[in-house]
Amino acid sequence: MDAVVPADLATASGSPDRIFASGGVTDRDGTPIGEVILWVEHGRLAGIEYAWYTDARPLTLPEPEQIEVS
Repeated sequence: MDAVVPADLATASGSPDRIFASGGVTDRDGTPIGEVILWVEHGRLAGIEYAWYTDARPLTLPEPEQIEVS
């Protein structure tokens, strides 16, 4: 999902254009099933990506408690 942050809002300092953060997604048994990635451009959130490792595309986004950021 692409994100559009208004240009008049302050930018995050020290946030170069790249992956800002990523977190592993697990199922109820703790098995890795994907990851959520936050993308930053020009110090602003530019996108959120949910990549899954399973054969079937997920029908919903993961619940916050399923995401572990290390």
